[in-house]
Amino acid sequence: MDPLGHYMLAWLIGRRMKLKRPAYRALTLASLLPDIDAVTLIFGMDFLLKYHATLSHSLVLWLLLALTVSPLLRSWRIPLALLLGAYLHILVDILLNTGIIFRGGVWCLWPFSEAECLLAYHINVPTIAFRAVYISLEILLYSAAIYFIWKREYPWEIWIGGCR
Repeated sequence: MDPLGHYMLAWLIGRRMKLKRPAYRALTLASLLPDIDAVTLIFGMDFLLKYHATLSHSLVLWLLLALTVSPLLRSWRIPLALLLGAYLHILVDILLNTGIIFRGGVWCLWPFSEAECLLAYHINVPTIAFRAVYISLEILLYSAAIYFIWKREYPWEIWIGGCR
């Protein structure tokens, strides 16, 4: 899924959960962070195609990050929001990534396994069905963005101003 789709999904969930601004920010930011490995494009497209959705998509590493950050913050709210955002991103990638551009599944259990997690590997459904669900979800999320902007409830407002 593209970054706007990941962001909007997390933003809608955070809105529904009525999160306070720090946790809301953590949720939406973490929904984008697993794709930070896209910066490896500087090493060439072959490198990106080989290593995208590997280490940064590990459920284990995100759990360790949340456990590491929580004592520093003396709270579980922000680390749990980080974990939820990252896991949401990874789950969507596992369910919908059909390996069209990148090499396939995500290394969701790294460092214990480099097995690729991808729903399409386990059920016999034509790739076109995954693409249809993916496109439908993207249209729904973009429509939600347009709707809320039209209603003057801007998805980027959680980044403006102080904490509530």
